This record gives sequence, C-alpha cells and structure tokens, in this order.
Amino acid sequence: FELIKTLREYCQQWEKELNKRIIFWVFTNGTVFTEEMIRYFVEQKQRLTISIDGRKELHDALRPFSNGRGSYDIIRHWIKRIKTTAKGKGGLENLWASAIISSKHNQLKEVLEEFISLGIVNAQIRPIRTVNKDLALSRDNISEIKAAYDKLVGFLLEKTLSGDLSYIKVILTQRDFLGRHILRLMFRQGVRYRCDAAKSMICVLANGGFSEVRPEFNVDQAGYAPHDPHVGQKELNGGLGYRFYLNRLGIWRVGLTQYASATKRTDEEMWGWHWKNLGLRIDLESRNAVDLSHQDWYFRWHGKGYRGETFSGWYKVSGKAFIREGKIGAQIEDHYDWADDYFGKTKMVYLWVDTSPSGNFGLDLNGRVVWEYYPSGKLDEVKHVENLRVTYLPRKDIFLRAFLPLNPTAKQYALNFLFSWAYRPMSRLYLAYNEQRGEDMKLADRIIIVKLSYLWNL
Repeated sequence: FELIKTLREYCQQWEKELNKRIIFWVFTNGTVFTEEMIRYFVEQKQRLTISIDGRKELHDALRPFSNGRGSYDIIRHWIKRIKTTAKGKGGLENLWASAIISSKHNQLKEVLEEFISLGIVNAQIRPIRTVNKDLALSRDNISEIKAAYDKLVGFLLEKTLSGDLSYIKVILTQRDFLGRHILRLMFRQGVRYRCDAAKSMICVLANGGFSEVRPEFNVDQAGYAPHDPHVGQKELNGGLGYRFYLNRLGIWRVGLTQYASATKRTDEEMWGWHWKNLGLRIDLESRNAVDLSHQDWYFRWHGKGYRGETFSGWYKVSGKAFIREGKIGAQIEDHYDWADDYFGKTKMVYLWVDTSPSGNFGLDLNGRVVWEYYPSGKLDEVKHVENLRVTYLPRKDIFLRAFLPLNPTAKQYALNFLFSWAYRPMSRLYLAYNEQRGEDMKLADRIIIVKLSYLWNL
C-alpha cells in the first residue's frame, strides 16, 4: 500500500512537470484491503479493478487461498465497503470488475449477472493469455468459448430490446473484449492495429531522448505556446450536442455541437474564454464525413488581452479501395506567435492518409503546411512537417515497420526501423535501428539494438 501511494505521488509530480495526464490504475484480487486503503482510494478517486470470476461457487473454485478456502466472500465484503464509502463522493465510477475466460471458465452470462448484482457499473471480460495448457484457449475448446459468447450476445439482445440497458452498459468499454467490438460496429471504426504501442505514443531517439512518433512543431519552430512547468491552469467547460439520422440524400447522420470554456492560466492573469459557436458534422452513407466549425476566443498574456477566431473544416474518406481512412482539412485563425512576439494570422492545410494496399502491407502518411502572417498581412514564414510509416508482414512470424519523421523547418530528420521474428512460439528476435540527421542531412546519431527472447517450457 505504501508503494502504491509513493508511485501515485510520483506520477502526480510528473503530471505537473510534464503537463501530461498520467492514468494510474490499480489491479487487485480484492483480498488485502483495509479500511484505510478504502478511504484513501475513494478520496483520491483511484481507478480500481478487482478480479472476480462470477458466482461464489465458480470464483472460489478458480481463486482459492493457499489453505483451500474460497476468496469470494471477502471480495464481496470489500466491494460493498467501497460502494458505501464512495456513496455521494463520485468515486464509484472508478471501480471496475474483471473476469478472465479460460478453458475452465466460460460462463460469461453468469459473470455479467454477478457484476450487476454487485452494483458494478464498469467491467471487462477477457480471454486468458497463458502457456498453461490446462487453462489456455485452444482448438479443442474454442467452440465452447464461441458458444458462450453466442449465449451472452443473445442475453444482451433480449435485455436491450426489452429496454433494460444496464447489462450492455457495463461492458460497453474499450477494455472489454466484446464491448470494444460493439463500439467499433456502432461507430463504424476500422482497426488494423491491436494497440497503439509504437504507433501514436513515443519512440526513443538515438541520443537517448524521446520524441512523438508523429512529429509536432514546438515554440521556436511554429510559435506554439511555451510550456511553463511551474504555472497551473484552471478551466471550466461545458457543451451541448444534438444528433439526428436523416437516411436520405446520401446523408446518414447530422450532428450539431456548441461548446464553451473559461480558462485562467495564472493567479495574476484574468480569465479567458473559448466558444465553439458552430460545430457541424455530416456523416454520409458512403462512410465519408464532412466537418465545419467556427470558434471565437479570448486570452490574456502578460497583462494584455487578445481576441480572435478560428475557422476550420475537413473531409474524411473511409473504406475506399485501399484507403482505410484519409482526411484532408484546412484552418484559418488569428494567432499569437510566441517565438516572434506578435499577434497575427495563420493558415494551415493538412493531409492524413492511412492505406492498406494489401492485407499484410500498410502505408500511412500525414503532413501539414502552415503559413504565418504579420498583423499587416505580410507573410512571415512557411513551415511544414511530414511523417511516413510503413508496415509489412511478409509472413505471420515476421513483422517489419519503418518510421520516417521529417521536420524540414527544424532541419531534423529521423529513421526508425523495427524487425521482429517469432522464431518459435512465445520467443522472438528483435532488431531496432535508429538514425537521426540534422542540417544538411549530416548524421547526428545512430544506434542499433538487438534483443532476443526465449521461452523455456519447464
């Protein structure tokens, strides 16, 4: 428990210094809680996931203590204590339940019913990943798992059509195996990658630093607001939205939104505000979409007030030939150039294309161009960045990926290459190559990393 508190404080410190949100999640079997822990987790609105594999007889058979005694009763007790302590404090939404599907456990409907009886509002049910042959999913038992999911889907349909949404809402999250697929069908989301690791997160550069996979401008390259780690920010926001289904004229759905926020950057500065007074999105029956928006805003910087507006629009294409998804957009806005210290205008166009010419080959490209203008209307400078990502799977056991983050404005160019070979089950060879070049394409750093993993089945 002391380690959890220390880690949480450490994460909170880095949140402030990095101005990033760090999601801190505690997973537990729910058997070692104390009243002190419960009070702390509720006060901190800590995300908690408790493992409980269904009804008492099933859970006790799967998760006994070392002396053979079942653990269900004590877990149920602590769940009730968490609910009682959190009542009226807004912390219950941070309580999750988790169950694992294995060769010995496929009672999905019964698990969901148990979650509801415990008052759980968020849950995840996932297939097990293990090399234990007694528990692993295999060709011998996969038909039973499919039958269990068929039973669960039939149960959810019955409840939902009768007007009871409480059951499907529990698993309608990206963390539940079935729930995430329902969400993808509802919102027509295509998915090629299993997760976002090394896709939209970070990569390690040759010099030991970190960089986003998708390169962005910083203060001395495009005039974006500098980050001061010692400055806090207060914000109030809210919005309204209305969506209706047209299903004619080639239009599937139309959405309208209004959004407003008030922001206070420092105690010395006055409040600024932001109002999105036009938000229009049209989803076409062809799966393409159009989005138009207009925003008014006001902010203060060093005792002076600045008021401006932003016009933006984009057109998205989905599922056309080998283009999985693509977007082209434009934006015109008033803009404070933090680097050169003037209030002018910018114009920007951007393109993002995610293609899949074949099932084992992907080519993704995104880039943007920004024009900066002085208050007089004279062009100051033009800046642009591009990023290319190539993914290729020549065989099911070989994975190749290359990143090309290019930032000509800052004269920074990089190449990140990854080779992965599963030479036997659960064993892999990794080869990573990173290269960074600067002005005149001169080599700045280069590094090669080799990693070998091998699984011994003892």
